[in-house]
Amino acid sequence: GKKDSYDELMSTYVLPNSQTKINKRGMRDDLDHSLDLKAGTVNPEDLVVLEELGRGASAVVNRCTCRAGANGEPAGREYVVKCFNMYDEHKRSMLRKEVDLLLSMDCPSIVEFHGAYLDDQQRVCLILEMMDRGSVEDVINYARRAQRRTGAAQAIPERVLAAMAYQVVHGLRYLSNQRLMHRDIKPPNLLVNSAGQTKITDFGIGKRLGPSPKSATNAAANGQMLEGVTEEDEDEEDDGMDGMAQTFVGTRSYMSYERLMGEEFLGNADCWSLGVILMECALGRHPLSDCLGNYAV
Repeated sequence: GKKDSYDELMSTYVLPNSQTKINKRGMRDDLDHSLDLKAGTVNPEDLVVLEELGRGASAVVNRCTCRAGANGEPAGREYVVKCFNMYDEHKRSMLRKEVDLLLSMDCPSIVEFHGAYLDDQQRVCLILEMMDRGSVEDVINYARRAQRRTGAAQAIPERVLAAMAYQVVHGLRYLSNQRLMHRDIKPPNLLVNSAGQTKITDFGIGKRLGPSPKSATNAAANGQMLEGVTEEDEDEEDDGMDGMAQTFVGTRSYMSYERLMGEEFLGNADCWSLGVILMECALGRHPLSDCLGNYAV
């Protein structure tokens, strides 16, 4: 596929395999019109940084407020803005995938995407829905401390786990219907808010799958060309023509058996990861914490 690129003045970042451009005014099409995003487009000029939430080697996460709401929403709504240093090729690859997937998704169990822009430091910044209660990892840590104090048999009550599971399963079902895999379902990538919602985030190593064997066979029998077959990743072999994948990315302690063994896997590998998370929520510890290495897990 095409490489991503900047223009000569480093003022516009161009996504590969599309006409989408990102500059200081936000996301633009090939005619320089603002993209109309499903969740509502936020104008970068209306954002005001309130505080820094976190910082890593290649990214900074800020909590921001908006002077003018998207899609008629009242001003003052808060957003998370993730700013990525684009000099690392691996991070650029992850960002390309994440933006591509976020642009195509519309599901209440997935964190809303409100746009992207280029800041004064030439970083690409993603504007995301604010989830004000942190991640499931934060919830587990809090519940673990409470469990130790009270001696409760279960870290997180079953009714809470049921609500969380229902919402995440809904999101995974949506991804499956869209022939997508997340490939890194883990507690930090499930976010929660004060409304009781649990949503999936961080699609940097997400993967588009090709058609299932059955759909490919039916299309061939009917003489049809199947659209939307697997996009060829720069850092991976074409592993989705049969709706399966064979790459080793993600977090080992939440991986399914077939992924740990380097075998082909389907989208239901994400469901295994969710099952491990739910067990961790209930027990207050990782269910496989005593295992060392892939074979032991």
